[in-house]
Amino acid sequence: MTSIRMCGVVVGLIVLVRVGGAQEKPGLSAKYPGDEGIGSDESVIFADGFESGDISAWNGGNRREKEHPVVVISDPHNVHSGKHAARANYIKGESQAGGISHAFLPGYDEIYVRWYVKFSPNFVVENDLHHQRIAGRRSRGERKWVSAGSRPKGDDAFSAGVDAYTRWKHYPGAGFFHFYSYFPTMKAGWQDKYWGNITNPEDPIMIAPDTWYCVEHRCKVNTVNADGTYLEDGEQELWVNGTPQVLVTGRVWRTSDILLCNAISMGFWMTKPPEQDQQMWVDDLVVARPSLGPQSPGPQARQ
Repeated sequence: MTSIRMCGVVVGLIVLVRVGGAQEKPGLSAKYPGDEGIGSDESVIFADGFESGDISAWNGGNRREKEHPVVVISDPHNVHSGKHAARANYIKGESQAGGISHAFLPGYDEIYVRWYVKFSPNFVVENDLHHQRIAGRRSRGERKWVSAGSRPKGDDAFSAGVDAYTRWKHYPGAGFFHFYSYFPTMKAGWQDKYWGNITNPEDPIMIAPDTWYCVEHRCKVNTVNADGTYLEDGEQELWVNGTPQVLVTGRVWRTSDILLCNAISMGFWMTKPPEQDQQMWVDDLVVARPSLGPQSPGPQARQ
């Protein structure tokens, strides 16, 4: 049985860190070895293993496409399953390595996002790498994401984020995964501005280079009642390789029911540019309503 221990209180929220054990029961992935056919399951919202050879499935496009686009590659060493994966290139001295996004409006009260990621042998996160987001937006046409340094109002947007973190290279390489999120009850930080509020695992799984990691991220919005009042019952949860890392409860993601979980992004921005060229690969991303769990081994999966 997975034990649950209380971690430090972060920005006034109750933060539970699950230590040891795996996800309690097999997720949806167990039904689809190698993710073969998973995209056709009625509970799947979006799935992309990049087998099309491009990112055309992502309706939000490829940010910084002309400068440092996310590209799809077929090098077997850097593909988790199938024949293709996405690659982000980091250029020495430049913070951004592109990013891709996808919206599915109106959205859902709760979603799970599972993906595989690998970092090149020389990869170093200078401090924080903004990696994956589950967002709530009023409409896709507004292209409204949260703004760094500003606190969401509660009816405009929210962002539940997973980052790779080294605390200014206190931890080696890519460090470990943690939460970096924006919500209407967040607390101010440096320069009295609103930067993503951080929640760290108590016993983080450290990221080894040139190794595939299965990361799963869950976001559940808080309840908004018919009379406009709202409850502090939103949640955010993280697993790495099926092992629980962080569970946050009591979060207010929204003050209006106009916001739901309705967009995701894979982003590759770092708070400080790298000191060398480096790469990251992403593969086998699935967004679904039930828990997914690690991919069930297929004929071409690489662990």
